[in-house]
Amino acid sequence: PSALPPNVRLVVSVTAGTHAARQLQARGWNVQTIGDIDLEGRHAIAKLWTETRGLVISEGVKERLFGRGISGNALYLTTVMRALVVPNDLKPSGALGGYMFARSIDEL
Repeated sequence: PSALPPNVRLVVSVTAGTHAARQLQARGWNVQTIGDIDLEGRHAIAKLWTETRGLVISEGVKERLFGRGISGNALYLTTVMRALVVPNDLKPSGALGGYMFARSIDEL
């Protein structure tokens, strides 16, 4: 929308530099840039997610996952974590396998 009533708040998530981001900036909307999640935060998110689902990520998988620069991106990390539902998702042929080869958010 180009105008909102004063009592309405809208949260929009876009990738910087995209057409959508330029449109929002042109409208004068407030922008909050979310930085990368540090390594400690990545481990904490993964631990909480997997423990609440009774899953265990091996140290080798953690190293491969968190060693990639893209894993600091909140959208990438939450997308990966949401795909981990059952133990088979942690296998290379499972949900995790496809995400391990994504080079950017666009490939999700």
